[in-house]
Amino acid sequence: MKIVIALFLFTLSFTCWGEILTPGDRIFLQIPGEPAFEQPFTINDQGQLLLPEIGPVKVAGLKELEAEELIFQALSELYRNLDAFKLSVVEQLIRVQVLGYVEKPGAISLQPESNVQMALTKVGGARPGAQLDQFQLQRQGKNQHFNYKSYLDSGDPSLLPILQDGDILFIPASPLLGNIEVDFDAASLINSGDASEQQEGITIFGELRNPGLFSYKKGMTVIDALMRADGVTRFADVSKIRVITDNKPYVFDLKYYLDTSDNSNLPPIKPGTTIFAPIEVEDIGTSKRSIYVMGEVKEAGVFEATSETSFIDALANAGGPTRFADTTNIRLLRTTKPPITINLVTYTKNPQSITLPPLESGDAIFVPEKLDLNEKSWLKVTDDRAIKIIGAVKKPGRYEWSQDMDFMDLLAHAGGPNQQANLSRIRIIKESKTTGHQVQFFDFDGFIKRGSPASLLPDLAAGDSVIIDELPNDPSDNKSSWVRQSAKDSIYIFGSVGAPGRYAFNREQGFLDILSAADGPVAQADLKEVLITHRNGQQRKITR
Repeated sequence: MKIVIALFLFTLSFTCWGEILTPGDRIFLQIPGEPAFEQPFTINDQGQLLLPEIGPVKVAGLKELEAEELIFQALSELYRNLDAFKLSVVEQLIRVQVLGYVEKPGAISLQPESNVQMALTKVGGARPGAQLDQFQLQRQGKNQHFNYKSYLDSGDPSLLPILQDGDILFIPASPLLGNIEVDFDAASLINSGDASEQQEGITIFGELRNPGLFSYKKGMTVIDALMRADGVTRFADVSKIRVITDNKPYVFDLKYYLDTSDNSNLPPIKPGTTIFAPIEVEDIGTSKRSIYVMGEVKEAGVFEATSETSFIDALANAGGPTRFADTTNIRLLRTTKPPITINLVTYTKNPQSITLPPLESGDAIFVPEKLDLNEKSWLKVTDDRAIKIIGAVKKPGRYEWSQDMDFMDLLAHAGGPNQQANLSRIRIIKESKTTGHQVQFFDFDGFIKRGSPASLLPDLAAGDSVIIDELPNDPSDNKSSWVRQSAKDSIYIFGSVGAPGRYAFNREQGFLDILSAADGPVAQADLKEVLITHRNGQQRKITR
């Protein structure tokens, strides 16, 4: 009675999925009274049933009735009572090989209509480092690639192929693993990138926390790509991130983008894009907000500026002018506009008198060096800022001129006149591009005698030349010194005098002054016949 009940239960569980037997099918052989046949048998990968006392019997590829007849003949040689013998398919499975980078590669049995995820579960799942977007399905000599990662992201089962009997599922390893098997954790592998090929992914390297080859996602920006690599390090130059897309280079200023949110500054990102974050080094700044401060400042260099940065802010950021700086002639240089001269001294005295220009990107502030008297070089002061003083002064030369100076400042700067200076007829030559040069005369002796009123000082300007002639220093040496004074400022005395010759003369001198300068008349002189010849270059006149 017990045997009948057991057979009845097995009969209820029998289900037929097809007539052709395949490896993996579970077959029940009904032989009453034989304990060795109480459990179903499974067709192995060679298509065989391993039967007790008989051995392997190949049944794969046969129909159910054909397999039943083949097994019956094999059993009839050892078993006599086979009247109740019957072959039944308990469970029909498909046989699939799962190879590659999985925990337990090999052949497995699956239910019909099983998918790839079920097959991976049977072999213990993919190992860390498996290339999920490049799975291969080999069926009847043909390869089919599919993206298992897309299935995991979306849950769409239509992205996975339906497995069939005899399929070979191959799981490739990531190329980042290298050629040597090493132990690692999944986190380190993920940080090194998740893309399979450079043409399909984004290469990110340089001063990043986790550089590598990462997969591209539609709509990804350079910010997303940098965050995929865990962001930049503290040594990265975020203003000069290089991006190459479609063989076209771009320079991305991350700091400018974060300050302005200007999306037009974002370079395009596509599969195959290369992103490089360079290390910050000492070089010439080329960002969109660079201001250059150079010359006589404490810390010259390139500085970041905003629309609110003023001229004073930029100068103060550079440490301010040094003690050698010429703060009266600071230049603001621009690429598309003429340079601007700024007098910082005047600005400090009265800030309302000068309006400082606003700074623009790319501006250069140049603070020149003040003129050094110990190293006379006219190259340090341009013609539009210099004035020349030559002749009988202690320090003749070319000096820097300011509108706040006057003739007395210039004369004092040159050390003052020497003993041989002819101060009654100082020449001032003014250069003009339209009218040529003009000569003016200044009587410094008369200026002193009048009490030195400032209104009588000559008007000087940059580019003028001041010439102070010398007086003869020795009457006995007139012949060697007369060339140092002009004929207009000279008087000639010869004849019966102690020292005849050519002497300097001005309007305050008289006949006796000149006669005394020539050591007076000698004893043989005829004082009643003194002749004076007057000349003006055109005619002459004689006075007795």
